[in-house]
Amino acid sequence: MVWSVDMVYSQACWVLDKLLHIDITTIDARRLISAINHDGGWASVIIAPECASLKQWMHWLFLMLIFPGPWKHKAWFIPAGLVIIEWTNVVRICGVLLMQVVWPNIHIHLFGNDINTFHLAHDYVFKVFFYLIIFLMWVLWVEKFYNPSLKAKQHE
Repeated sequence: MVWSVDMVYSQACWVLDKLLHIDITTIDARRLISAINHDGGWASVIIAPECASLKQWMHWLFLMLIFPGPWKHKAWFIPAGLVIIEWTNVVRICGVLLMQVVWPNIHIHLFGNDINTFHLAHDYVFKVFFYLIIFLMWVLWVEKFYNPSLKAKQHE
């Protein structure tokens, strides 16, 4: 889905440039965003189709469709969750780049692998962050919208 990759690419560029005032260099055809790191080298991210958060949108959509609860709240909570997931992805992409800018030379041995800054940020820090946000949205649903209807039935 090219439109979703282009959308998150332009959103991440906007956040980095306009909100965070990071001097970025971009190559639109490759969806590449780069900035100079603290060592004078380049930090870069390429937004691939897998980075568009469509998989997380589907996880959220199906989770909410199959999980019980009042449809009057699902009608607004599901789209709100999709927007939150989109902006969480923008934060993830910006965070992966910014970790490389601030800490360009992280090299650690983790779980039997040699991990550099990009892989630490991409595979461990922000992937966990992304799914934590989805989990917290689900917990909010259970506590504020699903459980109250269950408690009301128990009191009848």
